[in-house]
Amino acid sequence: FVLEDVDAMVFRNPCLHPGDLRIVSAVNYTELHYFCNVVVFPCKKSVLRNLPAECSGGDLDGDKFYVCWDKEIMPPKHLEH
Repeated sequence: FVLEDVDAMVFRNPCLHPGDLRIVSAVNYTELHYFCNVVVFPCKKSVLRNLPAECSGGDLDGDKFYVCWDKEIMPPKHLEH
């Protein structure tokens, strides 16, 4: 199953603060189709902070991340104040 051109929410388990939840755009790269049941995070040097670190200070040493693309339970991208 491949997600493509959909918004998804990503957070590390446990999610300690509502600000740790991130809304991201899923993309499809055929070069990565050999991966199965994983989340591939971007690692470009142009990115100031990496996405796992923004999720409760997560890193990639075995942390578990939750990914959901169900529009019924996703928060809006921009919250009104």
